[in-house]
Amino acid sequence: MFDLARNLEVWLADASRSGSISPQNLNELESHLRDAIEDLTAKGLSDQEAFLVATYRLGTPETLNAEFRKVNGSDVWRDRILWIITGYIGGTALTALFQGLSALSGATVASFGMGVGLTSFVAIAAVLICWSLLLLLIWKTAHRDHEFNRTYTVSLRWLPWLLATGLIGVGMKTVGSVVHSRFASAGDYGEFVTWVAMGNLGIYVFVLMALVTIFMTCRPSQVQCLD
Repeated sequence: MFDLARNLEVWLADASRSGSISPQNLNELESHLRDAIEDLTAKGLSDQEAFLVATYRLGTPETLNAEFRKVNGSDVWRDRILWIITGYIGGTALTALFQGLSALSGATVASFGMGVGLTSFVAIAAVLICWSLLLLLIWKTAHRDHEFNRTYTVSLRWLPWLLATGLIGVGMKTVGSVVHSRFASAGDYGEFVTWVAMGNLGIYVFVLMALVTIFMTCRPSQVQCLD
């Protein structure tokens, strides 16, 4: 059975993937495409036939991207640069925040006189839980709203919040490190730092693999035009 809504979604996702078509342009294309399909079905064509004719008249996603790239070229590069900057600052800020929570968790456990093994485990677990919750949120949002299927413009209003988050994380880590060093010997604290660093390395590999998996599973499948 031909699924018109799904085929429209995938066609629009293909058109937006290169980033040359802005969200406003994409909305206009979608509106034009839906109007054309409605007119064609009113003339007696099936949904599948109307979809094929309307998309053929409008042009392939590759052709449309080439045309819009001539118009939106500077905006495309600006958005890409902003995405890179925002992604770097956001990743750094969240890493600092999670490491701050990890340092405070380890300091709290050390204050009760627990050994290096348990203290390290709690600190690593704190970071793992934070990243896991964030990945779960990204996965749910992407599957619910198809976030990776459309082009979005970066808003600079997030940058102050990300910078504040990073500063808070650095402050928490500093406090945690100072408190922890007062309850543990230099040797124990050095061993704690080593274990936490190794644990964080493993977590970063896990996060990277999870993000790649989320991105791949959220990419739209190929349009199926046959019943």
